[in-house]
Amino acid sequence: MTLTGEQMWENEKQRIHSVGEGILRLEPEIIDELTTCKRDFGFTIRLVRDNGKVEHLSGWRVWHRNPYNTGQRPYKGGFMRAPSVGRDLLRAKAALMTFKCAIVGPTEDERVPFGGAKGGIRCNPGDYSPGEARRQMEQVAEELTDIVGPTKDSLGPDVAIGAEEIRAFVTRYSAINQNKGFPCGAVATGKPLENAGGGCPGRLFATGRGLHYTLRGISRLYFGLGLPKQPRAIVQGCGNVGRAYIALAKEFGVDVIGVSDISGAVYNPRGINVRELLVHLQKNGGLVNGFNGAEAISGEELLTNECDILVPAATENVITPANANLLRCRVLLEGANAPTLPEADPILKEKGIMVIPDILANAGGVTVSYFEWCQDTQGKFWSEEQTNKELEQYMTGGAQRVVEAATRFKVDLRTAAYIVALSYCAPAFRKKHGWKKSEGSLV
Repeated sequence: MTLTGEQMWENEKQRIHSVGEGILRLEPEIIDELTTCKRDFGFTIRLVRDNGKVEHLSGWRVWHRNPYNTGQRPYKGGFMRAPSVGRDLLRAKAALMTFKCAIVGPTEDERVPFGGAKGGIRCNPGDYSPGEARRQMEQVAEELTDIVGPTKDSLGPDVAIGAEEIRAFVTRYSAINQNKGFPCGAVATGKPLENAGGGCPGRLFATGRGLHYTLRGISRLYFGLGLPKQPRAIVQGCGNVGRAYIALAKEFGVDVIGVSDISGAVYNPRGINVRELLVHLQKNGGLVNGFNGAEAISGEELLTNECDILVPAATENVITPANANLLRCRVLLEGANAPTLPEADPILKEKGIMVIPDILANAGGVTVSYFEWCQDTQGKFWSEEQTNKELEQYMTGGAQRVVEAATRFKVDLRTAAYIVALSYCAPAFRKKHGWKKSEGSLV
C-alpha cells in the first residue's frame, strides 16, 4: 500500500494531536508549532549527464522545528534520492527527526540537541551512474549553500545517498565557503573515513547497531517480552540499515532466518550464514537474489513467516491493515522510517505484537551523526569503541524513558515514544517563545 506524501504528513499530524492534546493536554500554540514546519525550500538542479545531455531535477529541504538555540545547534536530517520525494513526504520525515532527537540521550537533560530536517531530489536513482549521483550532490551544495551550514543545517545520508555522495556535497560546499572562517566539514555527516574524509568511526553501522541496543534495552526492562536466548529475525531490506543489522546479528545473539529486498527474498528456518550472505551481497550489487544458502521465496511470503523479531528496514508503509493480521512475530522492530500505517497499530496490539517504533528504534543514525558533528566542530576525534559505547548509552536511555512512559500512562510503546518526545519539546518551546504553561498541561 502506497501513501502519498500528503497522507503521510496528515498521519504524522494526527499522531501529534492525539498525544499532545488527548494525553498531555498541551497548549494549542505548542500543537501548532509541532504540526507545522518552520521552512521548506524548493529548488532545481541542473545535471549534465554522462552523455552530455542536460536534465533539471526538483529538490526540497524542509526544517520542522528546533527547540534549541538555532544559533548554535543546527537542524539535522538526511538527504534522499527517490521518485517519492516531495514537500509533504519530507515534512513528515523531518518531524520524525525532531522526535528522535528529543527521545534518545544518556540522561534526562542530555538529548541529541538538533531540530528535525529532511531533504531530497526527485529521481529514480537506478537511472544514474555513480558519477552522475555525485554531480547531483555537487549541484545540491550550490543550491543550498545559503541555508545550510555547521550551525544552521547539517545534512546526512539517506535513501540512495552514501558516503561518496556526502563527500561530493561537502567538497563542493567547502569550495564555495572556504574563506568564511568556519569548519565546513560539519555541514554534513556520514562522510567517509578514508583519505581524511572526516567521518566518524561506527557511523556506517550506527542505525543497525542502534536497533540492537534498543531491543536489548527494552528486553531488560520488559521481563515479560518472552524472547528466547537466541531469537530468530527476519529482515526486510538490504540497504545500509538492514545490512548493518544483519552484519551485527551474531554479536547480539540473533539468528537471521530470512532477508528480502527489491530482488526477492531468501529464507532458511535453521539460520542463514550471515558471512556468506554479506559476501554474496557484495558480489551481487547488494541484492539477495541468487543466494544459495537459503530458499528463494517471495517478499510477501517472507514477511508473514514465523519469527521472533521482524525488522522492516526498507521503506515506509509496508505494514498495513491488509498484512498486519498475518504477521507471526513477537516484536516488530522498526528500522525504516514510518514502516507501519496508523491503521495497522491496533491490529498488531490485539495480536500481542510489541512494536518498537521508528522514532526510538532507528535513532542510532542521527545519534552518531551528532557525535560526528561534535568531532568536526571541536576537532577532537573518537575511536569506534568510544562511539559504540556512547551510542549504547544514548539508545538505552531513550528505551528506558519510553518504557517508563508506557508504564505510567498505560499505553503502547509508540504512543509512549511520542509522549517522551513531546514532553521534552514543550517546555523548550515555552522557554524559547516566552509562553506560559497552562494549568491543564501535564508537562
